[in-house]
Amino acid sequence: MAKYKGANSYAQAHFTHYQERFAEFLAPARTRLDEMLAKLHIASFHPGDFREQARRAAVVGGGVAAFPPTYKNGYERLYRFVDESTDWRGRRTTSGTRPRSRTGWMTWTCWGAVLRADRSHAGPPRTGHRLRGQTNKPVFTFADQASSSIRRSTHSSEPFRYRMLDPSLLAHTSEVEIITATSAQMNFLKDIYLAKGIAHTSGIANFLVLIDGQLAGGFISPAPNSAAT
Repeated sequence: MAKYKGANSYAQAHFTHYQERFAEFLAPARTRLDEMLAKLHIASFHPGDFREQARRAAVVGGGVAAFPPTYKNGYERLYRFVDESTDWRGRRTTSGTRPRSRTGWMTWTCWGAVLRADRSHAGPPRTGHRLRGQTNKPVFTFADQASSSIRRSTHSSEPFRYRMLDPSLLAHTSEVEIITATSAQMNFLKDIYLAKGIAHTSGIANFLVLIDGQLAGGFISPAPNSAAT
C-alpha cells in the first residue's frame, strides 16, 4: 500500500482498492505466515532493544549476529508508512542505533566484534576500513583485532567491439539473434550503461541480444541470492 501513497488519482485509486479489499489481501499472507511459524522454533524472544538481547547473550557465553542500520534514517524512511499506520499501544521501543549512541555499543562489544557503521570512529575497535557498498553512502567496517581483513567482491571487465543498435535501420525482416557472452564482457557493458551507484555482480549465464548484428541489450541468469539484471 505504501507504493500508492501519492496525491495523484492513480495512486489514490490503488490505495482505495487495497483499503476496500484489505481482508482479502491479508488472508493468504496470514496463511503463509502461519505455515512458516509452524516450522520455526524459537527458544526465547526479547521484544526490546537489541543491545539488551546482546548483553543477555554475552552473559551466558553466546554470540550475536545482528544487522543494525549502517546509516541514519534508512529504515526510518522505508518503514515510515508502517510506523504511522500502527497502533503501538505504548509498547514501541527504539533500536538505539543512532550514531550518537553507537560508540558505547562498539566499546563493550569488542569481544571478537566486527561492526559496520556510516562514519569513521576514533576509539576502539582498533582497525577500520572504508568501503563503498551497494549504496552511494560510504560504509566503515571496524574490528577489534589489528590483523583483521575484509573480503571484497570484485569483478573483471573485458572490452569488446560491438555495433550499437540504430532503430532507423530496423525492418520487419530484421533478424534477432541471442548469443552467449562471458561475465567479463557483460561487466564491461554494465560498467558503461548502468547507473554508477549500482554495485552489480556477475551472473552464472550471460546473453547478448543482437538485431541484424547490432547490440540491442542483454540479460543474465543470476547467481543464487542475487538480483537479475
